[in-house]
Amino acid sequence: MTYGKYSSLMEVIEPVGEKNTTVHDTLGSDKISFDEVLAKSNSMLN
Repeated sequence: MTYGKYSSLMEVIEPVGEKNTTVHDTLGSDKISFDEVLAKSNSMLN
């Protein structure tokens, strides 16, 4: 998981309720929606 855009080909997915506040030791990966990951993955593939 990454918390920043190191490339224009990357998308950031943050835990619910977090916006631009995550760092590498931020807990909350269990608060990331599968549907959001799937939607961003599909948009990157299309």
